[in-house]
Order: sequence, then C-alpha cells, then structure tokens
Amino acid sequence: QHDMFSPRDSEPCNAPDHRLLAATTARTFGHKLGRVLEGAVGTRFEGETLEDELTQFWKRHAGTTAFDLLPCPEFGTLDAYLSFLRGDTGGTPIVPHLDVALYGGAQYTRLLQEVEVFLRLTELPGLIRAEDVVQAGGLSSGLHSTAIKILSHVGHDLTLRRIRYISERVGNFFSQQKTMVLAALDGEGGGGGAAGEAARGMQQDAVRASVLNAYDAVVSGHTKRFVALHERTVGATFANPLAVVKRTSQEWGAAEWREVRRRPGFAETKARVPVEVRGRRELDRLLMGPGAGDDELVDRVEQIVQTLFAFVRGRLVDHMEISIDALFKVPMLRQLSSDMSAAVEKEFAQQSAS
Repeated sequence: QHDMFSPRDSEPCNAPDHRLLAATTARTFGHKLGRVLEGAVGTRFEGETLEDELTQFWKRHAGTTAFDLLPCPEFGTLDAYLSFLRGDTGGTPIVPHLDVALYGGAQYTRLLQEVEVFLRLTELPGLIRAEDVVQAGGLSSGLHSTAIKILSHVGHDLTLRRIRYISERVGNFFSQQKTMVLAALDGEGGGGGAAGEAARGMQQDAVRASVLNAYDAVVSGHTKRFVALHERTVGATFANPLAVVKRTSQEWGAAEWREVRRRPGFAETKARVPVEVRGRRELDRLLMGPGAGDDELVDRVEQIVQTLFAFVRGRLVDHMEISIDALFKVPMLRQLSSDMSAAVEKEFAQQSAS
C-alpha cells in the first residue's frame, strides 16, 4: 500500500528540518483521517465488501490461537458465516449492505454490526458433566457458588477470545484506512497549505516511514488498551456475575438469531424493561429453589450456568458499541494528530540517543 507516492526527493536533509517536516506531516495525516471517515460522494476511493474484508482478515490471522474466526463451530467455513449474514436462508439480511463496497464511516458502521452479531452468537460449548458439578461444589453445597465456578471455568476464556476477535477486527479496520488517507493526500500533492506540504513530505522515504510507523503504533496502542480494559471487566464480571448483571430479556443465541434475524428497534428495547425486572426475580427463585436430588442437580446447575452466561453476553453486547467508540473512534478522531506527532518525536529522540 505504501507505493502510492513515488519518492521524488531522496536528497539528505539536516536532522532538525527532517524532524519538523515529519512531525508536521504526521499532524496533517491525523487530521485527514477524520475527513475520510466522514465519507463523500464521487470520490475515487476503493471500498471493500464485507466478504473482501473478512477474507483478508482470515488470511492475515490464519492459524491464530488467540481467538476464533467463527462465532460458533456449526458454521464451519467463512462462506457459511457470510451466507448467514446475508440471510440466504431467510431472505432478511442480518448485516445491511454486506455486498456493497464501502470505506470510511460507512464501513465502520457495518463493522460494528458484524462484531455485534459475532458476539451475540457466542454459546457455551458442550454439556456440563456430573463430576464437574460435584468437584465444583467443594466445601459449599450451594448451587450459587457451584454454578459460578463452572461458569468462570467455561465462559471466561471463551468471552475473552471474542473480545480479542473484536479488537483485532476494529484495529485492522483503522490500519486499512491508511490507504484512504494516502490517496486523499495524493490528490493534494500539487496544492499549497498544510495538506500540500504533507503530500510533498510523504514523497520522502524517511518521512513517509516515520509517519506510517507512528500511525501503526497509535492503532496498536488502542488495540492493546481495548483488550486490557475488557480483560479486567470480564474477569470482574465472571468473579461474581450476580453482583453486576440483571436478567436479560434478549435471549440471543445462534438458534434465536436464526428466528429473529434482525436488530431490535427502540419500541422493542423499551418493552424489555419490565421483563428485565421480572427476570431477576425468576433467577433468584431458580437459585433459591428447593433442594434437588442427584438426578436433577446437574440439570439445574447447567440451567443456571446458561442463564448467567446469557446475562453476561447480553451486558457485553449492549455496551460493545459504546466501548469501541470510546476506545477507538473518539481517540482516533480527536487525538490522532497529537499522538502521531508525539510518536514521531519519540522515534527521532530514540534515534538521536542511539
């Protein structure tokens, strides 16, 4: 992607001028991202369909063990997942504009919808074994502590794998926006002002490398902070889910999603409020119900675990868009210029020290 500009000025320049030009170019580059994300009609930018986006993502992360590339094993392949998102079996697309080549803000909005579906489809694997229930009981005979131990064991790592997928998807999106910013600067290469100066600065190999490295460093930093924050959040949630979650009225699993096949509207969300209140009492009744025999104990624990996991999943889904906006979009739009300039200054300081 870095060959959009042909280096025209490879003559050496003194260090202070080079450093100033790189910092100025980095600031202009950062400002330009906002213009790209705003979107425009009639541009020469080449967008991507969701299939193109996910195919490249799969190639980049082929063989990874840090996260899963599919929300649940029953899909099996990327084609099956894309077919589900298109609504090929039901006629109603789950992710709108899936086959439209988009870029910038429109592509970002579609990305949010895809990762929301990915997280909603997360389900606990397999059945709970009787020996797991007995072992988790320990010194306590309460279903509450037994269910929470099992939930933490089977659900914590699974949820973190979904968080890592989301962080990599969003980070990959912002990394790909370099191409659009470079194209935007290329169109102003003969002009004046800061944009024209930045375009001419990007024609110098050293300045170009410094600016693009600074951009990659900023995106990488946001990705790591996103994961680190959610690791703490998920850990605290699974430590005692009853303390932080309420009964969710949205039972979004793979089977339910195939029936509903769309995101809820405002009226449906508003109607969930009384159901949420009643649901917490239902959970309390399940936990505090009469004692179960050995034959019923495993079934009840599994029911509690599945119910609690639905609470956690629903809570994460409801807050995911806000988290992505707060930890990626807002700092990329408001702080990118200063962050990139600081990264360039840091790189030159390290070079001077060495």
